[in-house]
Amino acid sequence: MGTLIMILQFVTALLTIVSIHEYGHLVAAKYFGMRVEQYSLGFPPRLFGFRYKGTEYTLGLIPLGGFVKIAGMGDEFQNTDGADQAPPKDWEFRAKPAWQRLIVVLGGIILNVISGVLIFSCLTYLKGEEFLPSREIETHGIVAHELAEKVGLRTGDRILSINGRPYQRFEDLLRPDFFLSDGGYYELSRNGSRLQVRLPENFLGDLSEYAEKGESFISPRMPFRVGEIPPSSPVAGTGLEDGDIFQSIEGKEVQYFDQFQEALKTHSGDSIQANVIRDAQPISIRLPVREDGKLGIHVQSTLQFSHQRYSIPGSLYRGAERAFILVWTHAKGLSKLIRGDISPQKSLTGPIGMAKLFGMHWDWSRFWYLVGLLSMVLAFMNILPIPALDGGHALFCCYEVIVGKAPPARFLKYAQQAGMIFLLTLIAFVIFNDLIKIWF
Repeated sequence: MGTLIMILQFVTALLTIVSIHEYGHLVAAKYFGMRVEQYSLGFPPRLFGFRYKGTEYTLGLIPLGGFVKIAGMGDEFQNTDGADQAPPKDWEFRAKPAWQRLIVVLGGIILNVISGVLIFSCLTYLKGEEFLPSREIETHGIVAHELAEKVGLRTGDRILSINGRPYQRFEDLLRPDFFLSDGGYYELSRNGSRLQVRLPENFLGDLSEYAEKGESFISPRMPFRVGEIPPSSPVAGTGLEDGDIFQSIEGKEVQYFDQFQEALKTHSGDSIQANVIRDAQPISIRLPVREDGKLGIHVQSTLQFSHQRYSIPGSLYRGAERAFILVWTHAKGLSKLIRGDISPQKSLTGPIGMAKLFGMHWDWSRFWYLVGLLSMVLAFMNILPIPALDGGHALFCCYEVIVGKAPPARFLKYAQQAGMIFLLTLIAFVIFNDLIKIWF
């Protein structure tokens, strides 16, 4: 059932952003008097459709994209043998000035950007932002997981700045644009000494590999107290109470949850002498530990989170900032990929990898966040000057605006074919790469 929900979320999100993208082309084309013959979500075979104001609206069986068919669009690629072409009709794409065709080509990208910004702005306004302020990290430190230890971080490190600049929130320590920066480093305090830990050149590829396995890089070090104690727990009735704060286990300090977990693992299936604080009074309790190294209780973090609300103008600014940070991050990632600093096998993901982002249960906040993210990613990918993408069409239109005539039809045809081969190869690669990550 969880897999079905994940697929349903991904397909719904994909159809949402594709419908927005193609609608941008449709609106611009109709505004300039072009005849839009078909607007389709999904690819053939056709499931159903209807005709409205001269346009056929259809839903295809394969929900991996969509298209808008504009009369006369693509004809410029066909006349490569020197034969005379029939004069364009007034309502055809090729009959319109280059600047109008440019706007039509960019219409989908523009609408994707607008929708991405609006989605992030609405989420920001409705929910605000809850975050862990930097002062909590500077007070309690981090938990360094396997990859973090490989790059030189240690559990308990108190991170003071990134790239020499102060940060505001824990999430700033994990920002993709920081990971993509050349020579990125953390400045931190460890055992009273101040030092720097730099990220290696191949870091992003390693991070992607660990993320695929569900492993974190760093997490906040968490002071805690006892939460609910289920009646079925082996420690029920031993005297441990909700709200107790562990101080030590068998004489070993367990102020933080990672210390607590480690201490319990060493006494799996045994009993422990624990010291807790209750109402400012120290209490010693003997507790049984399950075979899996747990007490069977819930714990509550005592980290102090902050919550920030935004006005409508503030939400629009913050939403735009979040949206364009994503675009900038993808641009930097692409440049590193082209330079060979990032492995495509580790960094590129296809529909399977994207579907996994949605998770096994429906969370509306996460769903709309990912719709916004994918909308901005789709806009960025489509603006790339690759023939067969909107960016390629836009490049040819810009050439015509500047030079005063269109590129040769033969060149357009071969460029379009080369672009399509490149895109199909890329799609095959990312799908195969997703499958390899699952199988191995």
